[in-house]
Amino acid sequence: MHNAILQSVAEQLMEDERLRSHLDDDEAKIVLDWAIEWLGAQIAPAADAPAAAQIAGAELARVRDALRAVNAFAREQRAAVPKILAALRDAQPSQRLPSPAQLTDMLNAPAPRASR
Repeated sequence: MHNAILQSVAEQLMEDERLRSHLDDDEAKIVLDWAIEWLGAQIAPAADAPAAAQIAGAELARVRDALRAVNAFAREQRAAVPKILAALRDAQPSQRLPSPAQLTDMLNAPAPRASR
């Protein structure tokens, strides 16, 4: 219903190289697909275009923060990136997508200790 608004925020994310500079193209696609799907789900229930735009602006800031965190994580802990990407890629439309805050929490969770 608010396709033009969603397209606008999606383009803003896709044009910002800083959000994916440490991800390869396939990894960036997974992360951006999650972000766009998340934003679409947030603005879908808006009653009108001004409400959708307001929601999109607020959620875009949260999503940008999460994407920056994923990008930094990819730079600092490269070996752990597949786990985060799998969580985003495997989220089915019928399931609740992780929110930006949940994604950031996943990135900040302590790594499990290896058993001896």
